[in-house]
Amino acid sequence: MPRSYWLIAITVGSTLGSYVPTLWGGDLFSITSVLCGGAGGLLALWMANRIAH
Repeated sequence: MPRSYWLIAITVGSTLGSYVPTLWGGDLFSITSVLCGGAGGLLALWMANRIAH
């Protein structure tokens, strides 16, 4: 899998993860948003790895 696919997966996952706190009324620029964005990026990286293999 090319490196650009990994970067796209991480970008999309972290972006979607950052929006999760807004579902329960949280702020987009909060520590929870940063943590959820990191978790989303890691989850997307794991999913891309599973799809590639």
